[in-house]
Amino acid sequence: KCFYGLPGSSFQRFAPEILEPSLDRRIMGVGSSSDLSVPEGGETFILTNPADCIVTRPKLTNSHKPLCLSTLDDSEWKQWHGELQMIVNQFWNEMLPVVAMIFGLVGFVAIMGLRFLAIVFPPLWVQILPPAAGLLSAVVATCLISLRNTGLDVDIDELCEKLTSSLGGRVRVEYRTAWTTCFKPRHARTARIIAFVPRPIVLSLGRAWLQP
Repeated sequence: KCFYGLPGSSFQRFAPEILEPSLDRRIMGVGSSSDLSVPEGGETFILTNPADCIVTRPKLTNSHKPLCLSTLDDSEWKQWHGELQMIVNQFWNEMLPVVAMIFGLVGFVAIMGLRFLAIVFPPLWVQILPPAAGLLSAVVATCLISLRNTGLDVDIDELCEKLTSSLGGRVRVEYRTAWTTCFKPRHARTARIIAFVPRPIVLSLGRAWLQP
């Protein structure tokens, strides 16, 4: 089974391209709503794949320069990619709260085992303490991780806007995110995608210009 967050959701303010799933998909519990589409010549770098059931931390596996950025100097690309890699490396693992819950469950099972074997008979508050502490730790850790990671999402979005400006509008670099907060509906899939979207060129009477 997949691990998901708590009820409630909101898309990131800087990801208008990610569309909300249709009504029938939401009724069926399908929360994957990430836009992976790019026009011809474009490319996507997937940091967090919405197809993954278990979300750990974003990973930057692409290092090559997209073909649509052929006019960008290699040194500028390496500098931008290096800055992006530094931000991605700062993300916290979103599976840490699950570890806290496992420790709480192990403690509860251990206490119940000792009681079953008639070794100790702890009071009720001692019996419920491990799972309660594990659950509380998981909730707190989830919120802290979400706050840190969403702050890094903003940094990546600003970095993408910076590259878009340096390209003079020839290519738009979009940071698309979905369900990255700690509050999201069941079956919602977290996504972090960088899309390199070249602007289409319109040809007319021997002239060419970029379509706005």
